[in-house]
Formats: sequence, structure tokens, C-alpha cells
Amino acid sequence: MRSLVREKRTVYVSQPLPTQEIKDSDGNDTGVRENVWDEPVELSLNAKPITDQLERQAFGTDVNSILKAECTPFDIDGYSFVEKSAAWIGITPNGVLTDGDTAKPMNNNYTVEQVLDTGGQITVYFKKVAGATKA
Repeated sequence: MRSLVREKRTVYVSQPLPTQEIKDSDGNDTGVRENVWDEPVELSLNAKPITDQLERQAFGTDVNSILKAECTPFDIDGYSFVEKSAAWIGITPNGVLTDGDTAKPMNNNYTVEQVLDTGGQITVYFKKVAGATKA
């Protein structure tokens, strides 16, 4: 069942890319790799806490940091969710899409924990990043 427009919120999702080598100030490889994500896609989803008892048991102690969004391929214009994607719920991305610079960290507050796609219905579970404020 599709959710009402008034219940939807803006969610930005950025999929992981292959890791890339961090270079020093001279442009030489340092041997250290960083995770990189693509440009965030803006979606309108109904992301809410889990209320179903079986789902709550499946996530155990993490259940309070999980949000669930159900949608159809029509709702997201054919976008395909990938686990371990970065997500921004209730906030706007700051433009940083790597985790290599601790002075300028990504401001994503959720990650895509699990995706269940049956073809006609997509269920996405978002897990709050440790230390992030709740959306």
C-alpha cells in the first residue's frame, strides 16, 4: 500500500563506490584506502520506526535505531537500493562523500541496513549511525 504524501519525508541516499587510494600532498599513494559514495539521490519516503513484533525481534537490541520505509518501484522512479548506502533522513547532505578526512566527515545520519525487494513492494531498513542525532 502506498503511503500518503503528507506522511512522506525527504530522504537522500548515496550508494557506495569502489574504495580509492588516499594520496599525499605530492600526489603519491599512501597505501591507505577510503570509502567513497556517489552523489545523493533525493527520494520522498515514509520512514517510520518498526512496530511489527516479528521485525522488532529480528533486529534485537538495535531496534530503537532502525527506521523502516516501504515503497513501490513507482514511488522511487525505478531507483535501486543497495545495502551499506549512506542515507540522510531529516537533514541535508553536506557535500562530503568520503570517510578519509576526519576534519571534514560525512554528515549522514543513517545507513541502509537491509533491503527486501519482492518486485512490487520494496522494504528498506535504515540504521542510525552511532553518534548521529535521531531524525
